[in-house]
Amino acid sequence: MSARYSCDDQWALIELSQHPDFQTRLREELLVFGADPTYDQLKANLPYLDAVVHETLRLHPAIPEFTRIVSACVYM
Repeated sequence: MSARYSCDDQWALIELSQHPDFQTRLREELLVFGADPTYDQLKANLPYLDAVVHETLRLHPAIPEFTRIVSACVYM
């Protein structure tokens, strides 16, 4: 599981390196909490970081294609 997260981190860093304005904005948001933010601070007060993570996962999904097969007829 950690290898997948590592890959996601790398995609986020690649995307941020290609968009320095986004990188600057994210850095400014993170600097507000200093060097050692608490979990609660990270969870509740970082909307731009949350947006960066979601956008990275949207652009580079863990499973690029997912096909579902119906095993039985479903009537609605």
